[in-house]
Amino acid sequence: ERDLKTLVFIKHARDLGFSSEQMKELVSLWKNTDRQSAEVKQLALKHIDELKQRIARFQEMVNLLQTSANYCTGDNSADCAILNHIEKG
Repeated sequence: ERDLKTLVFIKHARDLGFSSEQMKELVSLWKNTDRQSAEVKQLALKHIDELKQRIARFQEMVNLLQTSANYCTGDNSADCAILNHIEKG
């Protein structure tokens, strides 16, 4: 029963994007009835910052790829703005 609850807890943490190391820490805190919620909050806020940074990087990638796609004629021509952009980095 307890093992199943732990597995479900880990799955939920993974669904929120926590790393393996963060999940270990969360499980430890979850099992520790003497924990301080401040520790959990600090871990969560750090993870939120990491997620925001990843989202910003993904948004940059979307913008760059969208710009390249806008310049790609998408016809029978061999010239492709998308491939040119990827080549140049």
